[in-house]
Amino acid sequence: ECLHLQKPAKNVKGDHFCFYSFGFHPVTKEYKITHFLGDCINGRRPHNKDRFNIIQVYTLGDEKWKDFRTPKALSLISVRNSGVVNVDGKMYWLTEDMSANCQHSVMSFDLLEESFAMTQLPAAYEDHDYYGPRKFWIRDIDGKICIVTAQTSHYDARTVLGELQIWTLDNTAEQQRWSRKYNIKNPPNYILGPHFVHRDRILTQLGSDDVCSYELLSENFKIDLSKMVKLLDFSPHGQNLQSHNCVKSLVRLEVFSKAGIVRRPKQWDGWELKKWEAWEQNLAKKETMWSRLYEDEHKKTVCWLKSNLRQRTFIIL
Repeated sequence: ECLHLQKPAKNVKGDHFCFYSFGFHPVTKEYKITHFLGDCINGRRPHNKDRFNIIQVYTLGDEKWKDFRTPKALSLISVRNSGVVNVDGKMYWLTEDMSANCQHSVMSFDLLEESFAMTQLPAAYEDHDYYGPRKFWIRDIDGKICIVTAQTSHYDARTVLGELQIWTLDNTAEQQRWSRKYNIKNPPNYILGPHFVHRDRILTQLGSDDVCSYELLSENFKIDLSKMVKLLDFSPHGQNLQSHNCVKSLVRLEVFSKAGIVRRPKQWDGWELKKWEAWEQNLAKKETMWSRLYEDEHKKTVCWLKSNLRQRTFIIL
């Protein structure tokens, strides 16, 4: 089922899919969509000012989006780089914090109470000079807020180097406490999210297409590469991959279709068809190229075998 909604803001340049998040509130039993609205002047974002002051929230079935102003201007770049998760009716993301050791903190917004809060990150990290800068992601692992951190390549900020640390935020009656859950050696190059670790398996994306999972050996926190399982081929969508917890419901989307914010898609089917046809043509060209390369390699191998066989026959004689 599919339901098309009117965007919360029109003609906003630089709007990106990663600024939208989807979640379910366990108390109200409502589905929520959130949007980080970047600062704009006449639909254009000011130069070098990737900040936001407003979070827009839509509850499935309502007539319009609601705006909530943040306590201060926050970094939109941090949202794009680290991700957003929804846990127990709250949305969490990372924000810049120059007063913290790692210059990041966890920001949260309670969708029911409509209040903001900030939590400091754990500070126990050991950086190596021969690796690149340290990067942080926020993830939902087994229903808990987790911080994933690793040093990345100088040349590609998405490529993970060294060990991958995963810290879990434990909420007690008295305080919040961070504990290290995993210290993974030889992790996958790309970190998917927000649910890239589930039970004893870790999820990763190879290149821009195949989504795979690996078995995570808890004894020494290593990944068993020999037990890779291919889950799906995500082409031609590339890196535009998000994952969300599935909360089953008996309510059909058509119940909410009469809301004023719901829109009929304009020429969506035709656009998707053209996009898919272009991808199939591109795939056919690649398959033809690989077929020719395979034939050339096969011919070279046959020639080498024949030549080698003649030399051996001569030696035997």
